[in-house]
Amino acid sequence: MYCKCSCIEDAHSVFDNLSTRDVVTWSSLISGYANHGCIQKAFHLLDQMKEEGVEPNEVTYMNILTACCLSQEGRFIHEYLILHGLVINVQVGTALLDMYIRCGCISDAFNIFASLSQRNKITWTTMISGLFEFGLFGDAFNLLDTMQDQDQETELSEACSLSFLKACSLQGRVEHAWQLHSKIICSGLSSLITVGNALINIYVTCESNEDACIMLQRMPDRDVVSWTTILGMYACNDSPPLEGIEIFEQMKHDGLQPNSITYGYVLKLMSRMSALDQARKIHASIVKGGSELMDIVVANALLDVYAKCGRLKDAFLTFQRLNKKSLSNWTSLLMGCAQEKNYLLALEVFKSMLSSGVEPDGVVFLCLLLSCKSVRDGCQLLKSMRDQYSIFITQEHQNAMLEILGHAGHLNEAEDLLECNPVGCNIIGWTSLLHSCKLHVNVIIAHRCFKNITKVDPKVSAAYVLMSSVYAHAGMIHSAEELEATRKQHIGCKKPGHAFIEVDNRVHEFVVGDTFHPKSFDIYAKLEALNQEMKKGGYRIRSDLVLGAIPTDMKEESLCGHSEKLAIAFGLINLPDGATIRVSKNLRMCGDCHNMSKFISKVEKREIYVSDTYVTHHFQNGFCSCDDYTYQIFKHDLFYR
Repeated sequence: MYCKCSCIEDAHSVFDNLSTRDVVTWSSLISGYANHGCIQKAFHLLDQMKEEGVEPNEVTYMNILTACCLSQEGRFIHEYLILHGLVINVQVGTALLDMYIRCGCISDAFNIFASLSQRNKITWTTMISGLFEFGLFGDAFNLLDTMQDQDQETELSEACSLSFLKACSLQGRVEHAWQLHSKIICSGLSSLITVGNALINIYVTCESNEDACIMLQRMPDRDVVSWTTILGMYACNDSPPLEGIEIFEQMKHDGLQPNSITYGYVLKLMSRMSALDQARKIHASIVKGGSELMDIVVANALLDVYAKCGRLKDAFLTFQRLNKKSLSNWTSLLMGCAQEKNYLLALEVFKSMLSSGVEPDGVVFLCLLLSCKSVRDGCQLLKSMRDQYSIFITQEHQNAMLEILGHAGHLNEAEDLLECNPVGCNIIGWTSLLHSCKLHVNVIIAHRCFKNITKVDPKVSAAYVLMSSVYAHAGMIHSAEELEATRKQHIGCKKPGHAFIEVDNRVHEFVVGDTFHPKSFDIYAKLEALNQEMKKGGYRIRSDLVLGAIPTDMKEESLCGHSEKLAIAFGLINLPDGATIRVSKNLRMCGDCHNMSKFISKVEKREIYVSDTYVTHHFQNGFCSCDDYTYQIFKHDLFYR
């Protein structure tokens, strides 16, 4: 008990006061010292034990081997066993090879395995799992076949399957998952919930979403872990969020109660779609279940979804209701302020956090930098985190500062900062500077950014798109079209834009140029009417943003089909007069859509929220909450009289 409570001196005191000590007593104290990293002391006790006539057993040696975390310590024990002529039986041999695997000495482990005259199921499982873990898939599968051929008692079991799947998922590719899956099917174990969940997890790890979903549907019994793993797959990558919501509905249909992780993933999906009404329903279910005020995962997910939906007020109310506010809760609230580029509010939250006794970390300062627009404030933040809080400035902090410098027009200073980066080529940083060059139409620096990006990865589609835009804004239409043709020839299509809007508790999805929605005719008719009205009001459609030798009216038609415009128009014709429109987009909003959204908010007398990958835009009465921060090139456009 004292050893497990890390009171090793008290344990030794009890040991010294015992009148008789057997092998279990000695082994317990030796294990205690070994587990606390006192290997030499453990060996001293081992010698003392033998001097007193008590012979160690396999448990004694296994306890020491289990505690070893360095290869030299394990080798020392191995040599000790050989030196004293002790027989390495199956239990001690298994502990030895496990120790070598944990220390990264897979060849030594295999030598021990080969030398054992007897092997049990644990021995086979430990060795095969080690081979999987180190990426030696051929050897692992060969040994698995040998295990099944040699002895019926060592055939694949539930525990073996789980061990192999866990080890394989660390480095495995989907073809290895398939191979292991086939062996599990042959052993009749794939119907077990635990094994099925492990198979789903390995397919998710291997980014084989289709296989993971097929596995889920084929399982005869499913629990909350099965469904939650799939939900995590949809929430944590670019998978279609609507499909993730369908998975959640199927889970509820199965009669399973979501846990906090499930709710966290579902709310993340809701935030990607700005589905405020559905998020509120989930919130109500969470409150009913009693986990709102105590679970960090749920609380942070709620703060995130309200911020993404442009309901920062609801985020603050949720935050205030928390019984205990952790650093991650404060960080989530600060990220909500960053999402709206509200530095003054973020600063107030930061001061409240400090006054409550919570110390900031690097993520807190990253949120502050992301909400900041001023070069002076940004520099002050970096100075404060270095000098006052001794927080290391990472590449993420540097990239946030790069964006501030770039938007302020300090392109040379931003480039100097990038070139002084000791970490290596920072593709995200160079891409950010390239975007700033687009805003300020600086072809020379933009070209250097483009070269630095494509030198590391020639197939970064965003670099070609941004560079083409720089050329177009500079009037170099031929160069822009040449580069765009190169991109299409060697890289292919860029990431398509998707936009989501919630109407009557149902989320509708639109893609660029979408004509498949049942109300497409009405949507395009509404957009055409708006275009005509806006032209009369002085609005100028940015047809120059569309490259290619095509007529102006076709360029305007192309811009009309942007996914966020389709979603906004759908909201206009389906939501009651004056109702707020909330749209979410998977890409950054283009300048023409930004201008048009401002105009629509004025002429239609609507509040419009568009949450893109960069910021949540709040359009009201012809203005945007971002103050056109990311659209300087459009500031002087006459978009209404």
